[in-house]
Amino acid sequence: MPLTEEQKARILELLRRSYPDWSGFSDPRFEKEEIAYKRAAIEKTRGLLSAEELRSLMERRDFDEFLKRLRQVAGYTNLLFLGVPKSGDLGILNQPSLDKPGFCAAVLDLLHGSGSGAGRLGRYLAYVTSHDLPNKWTFPTYFLFLCHPESEIFVKPAVTKAFLRLLGTENVLEVKPSADSYAAIKRIIGEVRDALGRHGPRDMVDMQSVVWVCGRETSGPSGVLSDARLAEFRGLYREFIGSYPASPEGQKHCRMYPEVAEQARRNLETIVASAERGDDVTDAVLLKLLPYADSAANREKGAWVSYAPAITGDVKGWFEAVGWVKSEEWPRVAEAILRFVRRCDNSPGELDAACREFSESPFSKGLQTGMLTPVLNALRPDDFLLVNNKSRRVLNYLTGSSYGQGLDQYPLTNEKGWALVEELADELPHPEIAEIPPASWFDMFCHWLVAAKKYPPRKVGTGRSRRGKTPRSGKSAAPVGSSRSGGTTWAMCRA
Repeated sequence: MPLTEEQKARILELLRRSYPDWSGFSDPRFEKEEIAYKRAAIEKTRGLLSAEELRSLMERRDFDEFLKRLRQVAGYTNLLFLGVPKSGDLGILNQPSLDKPGFCAAVLDLLHGSGSGAGRLGRYLAYVTSHDLPNKWTFPTYFLFLCHPESEIFVKPAVTKAFLRLLGTENVLEVKPSADSYAAIKRIIGEVRDALGRHGPRDMVDMQSVVWVCGRETSGPSGVLSDARLAEFRGLYREFIGSYPASPEGQKHCRMYPEVAEQARRNLETIVASAERGDDVTDAVLLKLLPYADSAANREKGAWVSYAPAITGDVKGWFEAVGWVKSEEWPRVAEAILRFVRRCDNSPGELDAACREFSESPFSKGLQTGMLTPVLNALRPDDFLLVNNKSRRVLNYLTGSSYGQGLDQYPLTNEKGWALVEELADELPHPEIAEIPPASWFDMFCHWLVAAKKYPPRKVGTGRSRRGKTPRSGKSAAPVGSSRSGGTTWAMCRA
């Protein structure tokens, strides 16, 4: 059924809310932000996932290369949520029981088999259902879309449903993907394309961008954010994108993520090898696993420089001055830190137990989320969010929570943070941050919001640890800053 004039006007209104000068699909800003990176991804995909290439891989039984190419193409855009490997949009590739030959054959048929796109999707869905594999809209439709942009559409459920709601057709999007539902969605998108004919739509890349922009403008929260906070976030995020990632500071921030992660991995491997030889690793643990500010002095002494520094100078002098650690206790402190980091790195699913064990240790004083989550995040960015005063303050504000800085609260904070990141995943795809994983853009956004924007309001949750171990300032020589978001901020710490 053709769109009504009212429905067409509403779509144009929403497009112009994001792009005020939009008059057609050749709009320069719309082309740059919504179209260009998708077309670039399509061009690269054609070389990697063509029918000839994939059939050659199948004949050579090179299934690992087949799956590697799927992962590579998934990273060409930020349309997929990749933040949590086992449950994200590529979760199906991370299943221990995945039958590689059978799955690769199903994907080859999905992309280049006989019949319509909906028919091929139906056969793929039958395969994953019969093999008890994750069954999401995003995985198969993403690859269909990039391989056949002239006819196939990418379905991101939340934003697609919001768009369909504009047309009164949201019920055609079923919770579980199906061939019939996909065919109905394509039919509706075709009607929208016809209605916007005079504006020059070329293919499904243009139409997916319409769905994305309009759906993003109208979608409501799924449980983590209130309507008001979601609207507030959208305005702040647009300001962030327009001012920070492309700035010199933002570019430096972006470059640090992979550099810091690689160094953290090397540091841990070196320390573990030394410890297993029976060497004293006390100083190495304190210098190489805790996050230091980027200064000439810290680099000269070989400290691990982090994008989220909590230490500017001598950690031993600081902790001893405030009475958290006695000089003879440092080997035990380092031992506890190393055991905690290794356990989390080797077994992310044991985070709760690891945090509880560490927090109950008498050698954990002063070592809270801002000190220890930077290395967890650097080692495993798909499992652990970096939580310091900035990110915790933003998380508490947006979600109405009151998480503290104690490590005993980190499992809950991390869980809520990932729920927020996943909910906002539909809001965030943008060329400026296409190469940055979700955990990193969340940290970058929080840094900008608090440090540059001086936001949100400070009266957000007391943030007290369940164990009451929030650091207190005393009459020591340690320099103390102002109180922030429920905890003392030290001059040596990044807020």
